Amino acid sequence: MAVTRVDFDEETYRTLEQAARRRGITVAELLRELAGDLVRGPDDPADSREAMLAFVGQGRSGLGDLAERHDHYLAGGDR
Repeated sequence: MAVTRVDFDEETYRTLEQAARRRGITVAELLRELAGDLVRGPDDPADSREAMLAFVGQGRSGLGDLAERHDHYLAGGDR
């Protein structure tokens, strides 16, 4: 693995630390992910976030009121 040194101002580094902490990873891991995303580009299928977002909405129920009446349908209401 290649090693490099990057200097950040205090505010930027605190923001990176907070973002890494929320994800349960180190700042170094976060920076490697961000650099990989930048190099691959947003349309690269290897980007798991893009793949996840593409999955959203794939299972349509056909029920226009599902969000409002979910309890009704869960209880076995008419479909």
